[in-house]
Amino acid sequence: MKVALIGPPLSGKTTVFKALTAGHSQTAKSQAGHVEIHRGVVKVPDPKVYKLAEMYQPKKVSEVEIEYFDLVGTLESEKKQEGEKTAILRESDELAVVCGLFQSSFEEGLASAQKEIEKVMEDLILLDYILVEKRLERMKKQSKGPATPQSKQEQNLLEKCLKALEKQVPCRKLEFAPEEEKLLRSYALLTVKPVLTILNLGEKEIPKTAEIEKKFEPFARQKDSLGIAACGEMELELSQLSESERADFMQDLGIEKPSSHRVATGSYQLMNLISFYTANQNEVRAWAIPKGYKAIQAAGTVHTDMEKGFIKAEVINIDRLFQLGSMHAAKEKGEVGLHGKEYPVQDGDVIFFRFNV
Repeated sequence: MKVALIGPPLSGKTTVFKALTAGHSQTAKSQAGHVEIHRGVVKVPDPKVYKLAEMYQPKKVSEVEIEYFDLVGTLESEKKQEGEKTAILRESDELAVVCGLFQSSFEEGLASAQKEIEKVMEDLILLDYILVEKRLERMKKQSKGPATPQSKQEQNLLEKCLKALEKQVPCRKLEFAPEEEKLLRSYALLTVKPVLTILNLGEKEIPKTAEIEKKFEPFARQKDSLGIAACGEMELELSQLSESERADFMQDLGIEKPSSHRVATGSYQLMNLISFYTANQNEVRAWAIPKGYKAIQAAGTVHTDMEKGFIKAEVINIDRLFQLGSMHAAKEKGEVGLHGKEYPVQDGDVIFFRFNV
């Protein structure tokens, strides 16, 4: 899962990035060497994967990972010619806009944040508009003779997107048929991606975190976003403490969960993700997939061979497995379901795939 952080100058974006990655990140240049990128990988906290590991004693335990990117600078130069920054954004699964509320009262800060988000949304619409318009122009130049059904379908889809973008409507607001969605993925449109908003607070605003999020919620809902308020500077300091010291300071400050946990939860919600688990003596692992995925799609997430040779999926809910104590006991009680490839995977499923290659 890839999340790219964007935002205006002086929003504290890099501080938030360091807080989310607990200061463990790398700075590198893009492939062409023109753009500086900060990259950090964070494990999504999931106590259940470790409890499941206690049952199997595997060689390895793997949680879901989020890969955060912090791009230095703004998107202004990208409007003239799409470059490396936009390419990285298009590769991301989610965009996170950081807005600074620490330089004024939170009422003024919220008003300013709304303007900043409006500006970012306009930039994303413009970048998509440029991409779609260029693709349509290229198709018209390359067309020779009658259009094929495939090219006609693509042209209709692009024209549908272009009309929406001309009206400042993001493409996520449109309805697409399954075959259109598949084709649309190849363009990696920015206005299709979910957008999370991180409201970067000053330390004195920490006690008002819930109030600020509640006041921001109607605007966020209107923009298909979700707002999470946190003090990036304080969260960065907390991330550098030992676990026991962190817990004490968080209690004193009234912080229930670290921002990294809350942002991960927000990302799951915005991207409509669920978790399922696989387990054996080699590895116990948590996987993130879109809600509604079928068993065969979940199998392909684990390994393409499982998808190709899929036979059946043995499934049990992880909490029920914990209650019964072992997979052996679950099978004896007839609690393990045997499902075909069309089974809709549920949040918390432990799945054992039967396949043949």
